[in-house]
Amino acid sequence: MRGRGSKRISRQNIPRYPPDHLTTAGKHRAVYEERAMMTRGGLKKEHLKVSIHTGKIVSKRASLASMRKFADNGRMNANRNIGNRYRGAKKTEEVRDVEDLDWNMLLNDV
Repeated sequence: MRGRGSKRISRQNIPRYPPDHLTTAGKHRAVYEERAMMTRGGLKKEHLKVSIHTGKIVSKRASLASMRKFADNGRMNANRNIGNRYRGAKKTEEVRDVEDLDWNMLLNDV
């Protein structure tokens, strides 16, 4: 008696969406591996990529947005005080005056 062999999935038999019991990462992986046609949000395989840093399947648009955000606010501009900008804090006049001081002159006096 012959064995059944592996089940071949034709393009028509691929489910439209991944199963709901999967996590978001699992759903993205299922779409990327063509076990489902798209996510519930409408992402297809051409919209997904493997993240270089984490190895996860992520949206290309989200990845680009995070790269741009990092370039604007990340380590490249470490001298900026980023925290205050996000908290909406405004610099007081006293702080502005301290920044305008000539620190070399003050240190030489000591």
